[in-house]
Amino acid sequence: PRAAAGLRAEGSSVTTLRPMNAGEFAYLGKLTYLTPTFLPGATVVSAEKVVDLMKSGAIMVDVRTEAEYKARHIARAQFLPYAEQSKKEVGYDRSQDKFGLGAVVTDKNVPLIFACNGEECWKSYKAATWALAEGHKTVYWFRGGLPEWRNRRFPTE
Repeated sequence: PRAAAGLRAEGSSVTTLRPMNAGEFAYLGKLTYLTPTFLPGATVVSAEKVVDLMKSGAIMVDVRTEAEYKARHIARAQFLPYAEQSKKEVGYDRSQDKFGLGAVVTDKNVPLIFACNGEECWKSYKAATWALAEGHKTVYWFRGGLPEWRNRRFPTE
């Protein structure tokens, strides 16, 4: 109960507790706040399904930062960053974010797959939500993102 109140153990003794500072508490909050497991209107897919979808012409969209994309990305993924300023929650305010999907993908019938840094990363969830709001017909959310892809040892660039 005390740890849940923002205290953490120091050293090897569990009985020595001190309050977390604001930075530690914020970091802990980020680690434990996962994206939802579903997204109404989109299909949540696994890495194996992504391989099949890409073979059949679906576009993989990597919505991470440019530095992350350049460091490593899913082979043949297109880079289109999602600039996230809104809260990491289902009812986020889309107007606080920037995403240039409409300027890049004009055919709303093209199947799109959105991916980022896995279950803790909200960018692909928000990008898929954005695509649905813009009227894209076939939207896939690869919730596991690059971590799942790499765990399956699928090709990266």
